[in-house]
Amino acid sequence: MNRTFAILLLTLCLTALSCGSERPAPAVVEAPAAITASETNDEVFYGRFVEPCGRSLLEVSRSPEGPFQVVQPKGEEQPTRRLRYHVLLEAGFLLKGRLTGERVDDGHCGGYPVLQVSGFEPWGPVERVFSPGSLNGDLHLYTEELPTDRFVPEDFKGGPELRLLNSDRCVPAGERCAEGLVRQVDATGRALCCPFLE
Repeated sequence: MNRTFAILLLTLCLTALSCGSERPAPAVVEAPAAITASETNDEVFYGRFVEPCGRSLLEVSRSPEGPFQVVQPKGEEQPTRRLRYHVLLEAGFLLKGRLTGERVDDGHCGGYPVLQVSGFEPWGPVERVFSPGSLNGDLHLYTEELPTDRFVPEDFKGGPELRLLNSDRCVPAGERCAEGLVRQVDATGRALCCPFLE
């Protein structure tokens, strides 16, 4: 065997730690998930949906007593993107997020600071608006049997569909609703008995 070749072979064996053994495969190490600024700087805000000039905004405060300021929500987890409209109208939210320092001005309703929202849950009871006589069918949804202590799949866009009521045929509720009618409370707190939309 050539002396130079033997030295080269010995060097390779020492580099691999032992001659004739297989080199172990490198361990697969997954990189930790990136921590975004919103996760590291999130705060809790108390908020409600507001709609000046037809624009979907939130009125928020770091305290339940206020003072409240109007903000432009951003992010996929904001309630204005996730919840059905009839739930947004009267719900209060505990929002997790951060003020970004940006302002959004639509040239019509004015400029508002941006709140990057990363999550939300109810602040107080969940109130679902039912408005008899409304032209918008989404406000005729039968929600009386849904819980008020939490949001449920039916409250979210793309969730299970709720049954529609014929709001034109609702009557004031007595102790009980007649057979074929279901109890529903409207936006003013008035109890009604309504038939399902056929």
